Amino acid sequence: MTAVLDIEDLSVDLDLHKGLFSNGAKLNLLKGISLSLDAGQTLGLVGESGSGKTTLARAVMGLQSISGGSLRFEGQDLRASPAPVRQGAAMMFQDPIGSLSPRMTVAALVTEPLAIQRRKGPTATELLHRVGLPPDLASRYPHQLSGGQARRVCLARALALGPRLIVADEPTAGLDVSVQGEVLNLMTGLKAQGLALLIISHNLAMLRHVSDRIAILYLGRLMETGPTERLFANPAHPYTKSLIASEPQPDPRKRRAVLAIKGEIPSVLRRPQGCVFHSRCPIAQDLCRREEPILRPITQDRMVRCHFADNHKQGDTHELVHG
Repeated sequence: MTAVLDIEDLSVDLDLHKGLFSNGAKLNLLKGISLSLDAGQTLGLVGESGSGKTTLARAVMGLQSISGGSLRFEGQDLRASPAPVRQGAAMMFQDPIGSLSPRMTVAALVTEPLAIQRRKGPTATELLHRVGLPPDLASRYPHQLSGGQARRVCLARALALGPRLIVADEPTAGLDVSVQGEVLNLMTGLKAQGLALLIISHNLAMLRHVSDRIAILYLGRLMETGPTERLFANPAHPYTKSLIASEPQPDPRKRRAVLAIKGEIPSVLRRPQGCVFHSRCPIAQDLCRREEPILRPITQDRMVRCHFADNHKQGDTHELVHG
């Protein structure tokens, strides 16, 4: 079966100087990103601000040029043309109110993609019903919506053209816990209908609830990826361990000492030599400062970019990839 989204060794560079006097200087934003996403699956993309999550999402949606590697949507090469992904994918932006025109009604907003493409499709009422909103909301304007309603309107708009992939940037940010649950249940239902979801978030607990696989980004590098529950049960990269340990534990009996990550994520303009995480890593050694580690398999379905990451725990021995 062809993957809905297949990313292999993807790189994205930014031209620092353009124009007549350009010296060709480039800034590397992403390097060596390899991920795949099948129909009916959810991939959670995690990382601090500045890690490259939004750049990767823009590249997937054909809004950011690619410098190297390959990016395919349903087997079609997006370097040749972004048309396939723009016709078969939709994006939910982090700021729902800001992404909706204040001069348009909800009905016009959710059906606008159909109007732009000059296609027939579901009515505004049908789209609102699909995301659990009443039909009388169709006549309202964005400023008259609650945060949860605005999220659902954005989801209804994303569903208008019948996409096979939805890219969602922080879909539950700023929402009450109960409303977060409603939005997540909606997205889980879409996954059950065969949609592929790429969800970008800082909220590890949320991603654990909805994601089949997790990918950890740091300063433009993919640090670790694997099935969600195995990654949480046995994180291999020090950065992953720190992120998981920093998550609040609601059950007092399960609270752990927070493993704080030292300092702040560096600027891409001053990316550390060697391993990009070594300046904040609790187990960094001289090798980490000299050589950048490769993204290597530690089991049949897990990858990690670390010279000294734990290869496995006792329960994972049968999954080791022998070279």
